[in-house]
This record gives sequence, C-alpha cells and structure tokens, in this order.
Amino acid sequence: MSSETNTKKAYVNEILTGYYLLDGSWDQFCDYETALITLNKSKGEIPEQEFVDQNERAKVMAAAIKSWIRDNKGNIEIKKVWWTASPGKLSEAYGSKIDSKSNPSDLLLQFEDKKFFGISAKSTRTNQSIAFKNPGIGSIETILDVDFSGIYRSRTERAVSIYSLPAFLKQRKRFVRENPEIQKQTQRIGSTIINSLRDAILKRFNEMTNEEFQNYIMRHWLDATHIGPEYIKVTGHGQAGNYSASLENPNDHENVLNIKNGNLVPLPAENNTIKIVSKEDLSKRIMGMRLKYESEKLCSSIKLSGFW
Repeated sequence: MSSETNTKKAYVNEILTGYYLLDGSWDQFCDYETALITLNKSKGEIPEQEFVDQNERAKVMAAAIKSWIRDNKGNIEIKKVWWTASPGKLSEAYGSKIDSKSNPSDLLLQFEDKKFFGISAKSTRTNQSIAFKNPGIGSIETILDVDFSGIYRSRTERAVSIYSLPAFLKQRKRFVRENPEIQKQTQRIGSTIINSLRDAILKRFNEMTNEEFQNYIMRHWLDATHIGPEYIKVTGHGQAGNYSASLENPNDHENVLNIKNGNLVPLPAENNTIKIVSKEDLSKRIMGMRLKYESEKLCSSIKLSGFW
C-alpha cells in the first residue's frame, strides 16, 4: 500500500473523528469546506470497505475521546474543531507559533471555557498497538547533528551501478521486483545498510549523557514536552464490523514515566532495532526503535518507527 494511499485513509479518519466529536455536525467544524473537499476526494480514491472501516473507527474514537474528556475535564462542551493537516493550520487555530513536529495534534478542539485541546489520531485494522512515531532518517540526522546519509548513499549508488538499476525510485522498484535474482542482492545490501545505520545511531546515543538522551526521547520521539496545547493520542482499531479505540495520555503512560525517571541504556536488538532499557533492569524493554525501508530495499526512503 503506498504512503499516499495511507495518507488519504488517515485524512478520512481524522476528519470524520472531528465530525463525530461535534455529534455529526459541520456547524462548528472550522473551515469545513476544505475538510469536505478532502474527504470526498479521498473517498473516491480508497477502497469502499476501507472508507467504511475508517468511518466506523472514527465513531468509536470520538466516543472514547468524549468519555476521557468527561472523566478528566468534567462535563464541558466542545465548541469548535479544527482539522490541522495543512501546514501552519495548528498555529493559526491555536493563535501562536507551534512546530507540528513537537505537537502531533491532527485535530484541535476548543471547549466552552475557550481552552484548547489536541487529538493525535491513528487508525489500524488490528487490535495491536502501532508505531507512535515514524520519522525519516533525514530528520534524525538533523536533530542529532550527524551525517548518516553517507552510510547508505555510497552503497546504494554502488549497487545502482553494479546492477544497472534505474535512477528513479519508482522505476527502480518495478525493475527490482521483476528481476528476482537482482532483488536477492538488493535485499541483502539493503539489510546491511539498515544494520550499519542502526549501529551509527546507537553510537550517537551512547555519546549522550543520560539527561541529554532522556530529553531527546521525550521531545523528539514521545512529543511529551507539551509544546502548544495539551493533547492525547487515540487509535481506532478493527475492520468489518468489529471496532474499538484505545487512548493514551503521553505524560501518564507507564513507559513515559520510566523514561523520565530512569537511567536509560540504548542497546542493539535485532539487526534493524534499538531497544531502550533501564540500567536497573536490562531485560525489560521500555521502548524500541526500528529502522526499515518504506517499501522495497534500495528503492524507497528509510524511516524509523518508535514502539512500546
């Protein structure tokens, strides 16, 4: 499934979650015209059943959000909803500059007391937890001030030359998949590249003090420094008639508290994974980071995913 298609499915889920938070009304959905255009366009570009699933997940997500608000904020009414996918929209709605990389709110709510509250929305077919962060390797090297690009660029260019691979990624992916013997080699090379990148990132982590590493994880992976409005993370699960929602407050999650309070140790796990543990218990993973190609090795971008 292409990342573009996944983006369209996410848009459907986010917009409809906002719609159901307003009890199935567009009246207080700010700039609803843009949201409706995106919703209708996306509906025509994803499978019909997928739209049904996203719609049903949105319903249970909205219900879970309302329940959490009642339990934690009191009997307070949602007066406005903004869908914040457009660049700068979160800052515009909130009224001050917010770097969306530091606050992952896909929806911004305003209560009757004028206070703002964010919703980070995700949606999945399974009942399992999904990655809570998916940064590209470029953003990681910028934040850590380390040039990781050389690790994979030279090896990729060498493979392109040796196996006469197309220069453009889309054509290269098709070529590789049509040539199984070449694909065996590109997969092998790609796995080696990922492993080397993992080791380079791990080396940089081990150069940090515990306080530096804690701050890095809290700000750039967990988004738990609350830049801008307070927010919660909500995930819709299920398909074909069986739907549920799970909810997480970033600052209350057990593993977030362990990261705040722990003496952290980053360790290698599988070839493409880093696990973060506490020095007091090296056997228990607090958090993991996994590196992978977005799709075909050597034919797509490299991303990381953070998971519990």
